[in-house]
Amino acid sequence: LDWRTPWAEARAAYPHHLLQGNLDPVLLLCSQGAVRAATKALLGELARGKSTRNIVNLGHGILPQTPPESVAALCDEVARSAA
Repeated sequence: LDWRTPWAEARAAYPHHLLQGNLDPVLLLCSQGAVRAATKALLGELARGKSTRNIVNLGHGILPQTPPESVAALCDEVARSAA
């Protein structure tokens, strides 16, 4: 899914599919705090929808100028939610 597609709409359209994506790659150019907040918000939305057939990922490829620390913040928040 790209970042313009709400998870709830995609899930309603494809209730039995594995869905992946949705985070805007430009988000990773923001502060680590913003990355963590957006990731937590997405994870909260997924939890509220009680859907387990999801892969948290960017809605498109990673931009060349993306700081590795932002990628680490995204991965850390996803790992924390899985623990």
